[in-house]
Amino acid sequence: MRIKTLEAAAVTAALALAVALPVLAAKTQYDNSNTNGLTNGLTNAPVNGVMAPSDKKEAPKTAAKPAPKPADPACVAAAIDKRDTAIIAAVGARGTALTNALTARKDALKAAVALTVAKDRKAAQNAAWKAWSSASRKALSDMRSARMKAWNAFYADRKACGTGYTKLDNSASGVDASL
Repeated sequence: MRIKTLEAAAVTAALALAVALPVLAAKTQYDNSNTNGLTNGLTNAPVNGVMAPSDKKEAPKTAAKPAPKPADPACVAAAIDKRDTAIIAAVGARGTALTNALTARKDALKAAVALTVAKDRKAAQNAAWKAWSSASRKALSDMRSARMKAWNAFYADRKACGTGYTKLDNSASGVDASL
Protein backbone atom coordinates (compact mmCIF):
# COMPACT_ATOMS: atom_id res chain seq x y z
CA MET A 1 0.00 0.00 0.00
CA ARG A 2 2.80 2.37 0.88
CA ILE A 3 4.71 1.66 -2.30
CA LYS A 4 1.67 2.50 -4.42
CA THR A 5 1.33 5.86 -2.62
CA LEU A 6 5.01 6.61 -3.22
CA GLU A 7 4.71 5.60 -6.87
CA ALA A 8 1.67 7.87 -7.31
CA ALA A 9 3.51 10.79 -5.71
CA ALA A 10 6.53 10.21 -7.95
CA VAL A 11 4.38 10.12 -11.08
CA THR A 12 2.58 13.33 -10.02
CA ALA A 13 5.88 15.10 -9.36
CA ALA A 14 7.30 13.96 -12.71
CA LEU A 15 4.22 15.23 -14.57
CA ALA A 16 4.35 18.59 -12.77
CA LEU A 17 8.04 18.91 -13.59
CA ALA A 18 7.44 17.97 -17.21
CA VAL A 19 4.83 20.72 -17.52
CA ALA A 20 6.73 23.41 -15.61
CA LEU A 21 10.25 22.81 -16.91
CA PRO A 22 9.74 24.13 -20.46
CA VAL A 23 8.14 27.29 -19.10
CA LEU A 24 10.95 27.88 -16.63
CA ALA A 25 13.70 27.05 -19.12
CA ALA A 26 12.37 29.25 -21.92
CA LYS A 27 14.64 32.13 -22.78
CA THR A 28 13.09 35.48 -23.56
CA GLN A 29 14.40 36.87 -26.79
CA TYR A 30 14.03 40.48 -27.64
CA ASP A 31 14.16 41.47 -31.26
CA ASN A 32 12.76 44.52 -32.89
CA SER A 33 11.47 42.71 -35.98
CA ASN A 34 7.94 42.43 -34.57
CA THR A 35 6.26 45.63 -33.53
CA ASN A 36 2.89 44.33 -32.41
CA GLY A 37 3.70 44.78 -28.71
CA LEU A 38 1.70 41.75 -27.51
CA THR A 39 2.58 39.66 -24.48
CA ASN A 40 1.43 36.30 -23.24
CA GLY A 41 -1.10 36.90 -20.47
CA LEU A 42 0.11 33.97 -18.35
CA THR A 43 3.86 34.44 -18.39
CA ASN A 44 4.09 38.08 -19.51
CA ALA A 45 6.62 36.80 -22.09
CA PRO A 46 6.72 38.66 -25.37
CA VAL A 47 4.75 37.27 -28.25
CA ASN A 48 7.04 37.02 -31.29
CA GLY A 49 9.95 38.25 -29.19
CA VAL A 50 8.66 41.77 -28.43
CA MET A 51 7.70 43.10 -25.02
CA ALA A 52 4.52 45.16 -24.72
CA PRO A 53 4.89 48.85 -24.11
CA SER A 54 4.61 49.78 -20.46
CA ASP A 55 1.21 50.86 -19.21
CA LYS A 56 2.82 52.89 -16.46
CA LYS A 57 2.40 56.61 -16.74
CA GLU A 58 5.28 58.82 -15.88
CA ALA A 59 4.86 60.64 -12.61
CA PRO A 60 4.28 64.31 -13.16
CA LYS A 61 7.37 66.28 -12.43
CA THR A 62 6.99 68.61 -9.51
CA ALA A 63 8.81 71.80 -8.84
CA ALA A 64 12.06 71.40 -6.96
CA LYS A 65 11.68 71.55 -3.21
CA PRO A 66 13.26 74.49 -1.49
CA ALA A 67 16.57 73.79 0.16
CA PRO A 68 16.10 72.52 3.71
CA LYS A 69 16.83 74.88 6.57
CA PRO A 70 20.35 74.17 7.84
CA ALA A 71 20.57 72.89 11.38
CA ASP A 72 21.33 75.34 14.16
CA PRO A 73 23.72 73.70 16.68
CA ALA A 74 22.84 76.21 19.41
CA CYS A 75 19.16 75.39 18.98
CA VAL A 76 19.82 71.64 19.26
CA ALA A 77 22.03 72.21 22.31
CA ALA A 78 19.19 74.15 23.97
CA ALA A 79 16.77 71.30 23.16
CA ILE A 80 19.15 68.77 24.70
CA ASP A 81 19.55 70.94 27.80
CA LYS A 82 15.78 71.26 28.17
CA ARG A 83 15.26 67.47 27.72
CA ASP A 84 17.97 66.38 30.13
CA THR A 85 17.00 68.94 32.76
CA ALA A 86 13.46 67.56 32.67
CA ILE A 87 14.74 63.96 32.94
CA ILE A 88 17.00 64.90 35.88
CA ALA A 89 14.02 66.48 37.63
CA ALA A 90 11.89 63.37 36.98
CA VAL A 91 14.57 61.06 38.38
CA GLY A 92 14.98 63.33 41.41
CA ALA A 93 11.23 63.36 42.01
CA ARG A 94 11.18 59.57 41.85
CA GLY A 95 14.03 59.38 44.35
CA THR A 96 12.21 61.73 46.72
CA ALA A 97 8.97 59.75 46.37
CA LEU A 98 10.79 56.46 47.06
CA THR A 99 12.56 57.95 50.09
CA ASN A 100 9.24 59.16 51.49
CA ALA A 101 7.59 55.78 50.80
CA LEU A 102 10.45 53.88 52.46
CA THR A 103 10.28 56.14 55.51
CA ALA A 104 6.52 55.59 55.75
CA ARG A 105 7.00 51.82 55.37
CA LYS A 106 9.69 51.76 58.06
CA ASP A 107 7.49 53.69 60.51
CA ALA A 108 4.41 51.56 59.72
CA LEU A 109 6.30 48.28 60.16
CA LYS A 110 7.80 49.47 63.46
CA ALA A 111 4.32 50.41 64.66
CA ALA A 112 2.96 47.02 63.52
CA VAL A 113 5.59 45.13 65.53
CA ALA A 114 4.46 46.96 68.67
CA LEU A 115 0.89 45.59 68.32
CA THR A 116 0.13 42.75 70.73
CA VAL A 117 -2.73 41.08 68.85
CA ALA A 118 -1.32 38.87 66.06
CA LYS A 119 -4.26 39.47 63.73
CA ASP A 120 -3.91 43.26 64.05
CA ARG A 121 -0.12 43.04 63.65
CA LYS A 122 -0.47 40.98 60.45
CA ALA A 123 -3.06 43.42 59.02
CA ALA A 124 -0.81 46.41 59.82
CA GLN A 125 2.20 44.75 58.21
CA ASN A 126 0.21 43.90 55.07
CA ALA A 127 -1.08 47.47 54.89
CA ALA A 128 2.48 48.84 55.20
CA TRP A 129 3.78 46.62 52.40
CA LYS A 130 0.76 47.36 50.20
CA ALA A 131 1.24 51.12 50.67
CA TRP A 132 4.95 50.78 49.84
CA SER A 133 4.22 48.74 46.71
CA SER A 134 1.64 51.24 45.51
CA ALA A 135 3.88 54.25 46.19
CA SER A 136 6.90 52.70 44.45
CA ARG A 137 4.86 51.77 41.36
CA LYS A 138 3.40 55.29 41.22
CA ALA A 139 6.88 56.85 41.52
CA LEU A 140 8.14 54.72 38.64
CA SER A 141 5.07 55.45 36.51
CA ASP A 142 5.34 59.20 37.13
CA MET A 143 9.05 59.18 36.28
CA ARG A 144 8.49 57.24 33.03
CA SER A 145 5.67 59.56 32.03
CA ALA A 146 7.81 62.65 32.66
CA ARG A 147 10.74 61.07 30.77
CA MET A 148 8.59 60.35 27.72
CA LYS A 149 7.11 63.85 27.85
CA ALA A 150 10.66 65.27 27.90
CA TRP A 151 11.70 63.14 24.91
CA ASN A 152 8.59 64.05 22.90
CA ALA A 153 9.19 67.74 23.57
CA PHE A 154 12.83 67.24 22.52
CA TYR A 155 11.77 65.67 19.20
CA ALA A 156 9.54 68.66 18.45
CA ASP A 157 12.19 71.18 19.52
CA ARG A 158 14.92 69.42 17.54
CA LYS A 159 12.75 69.32 14.41
CA ALA A 160 12.26 73.08 14.69
CA CYS A 161 16.06 73.49 14.73
CA GLY A 162 16.41 72.45 11.08
CA THR A 163 17.57 69.38 9.23
CA GLY A 164 20.67 67.40 9.93
CA TYR A 165 19.82 66.46 13.49
CA THR A 166 16.44 64.82 12.92
CA LYS A 167 17.87 61.34 12.47
CA LEU A 168 20.16 61.55 15.48
CA ASP A 169 18.98 60.37 18.89
CA ASN A 170 15.85 58.64 17.52
CA SER A 171 16.60 55.41 19.33
CA ALA A 172 18.38 56.99 22.28
CA SER A 173 15.17 57.47 24.28
CA GLY A 174 15.30 53.73 25.03
CA VAL A 175 18.62 54.18 26.80
CA ASP A 176 16.88 56.19 29.51
CA ALA A 177 14.22 53.48 29.92
CA SER A 178 16.32 51.66 32.49
CA LEU A 179 16.30 54.64 34.88
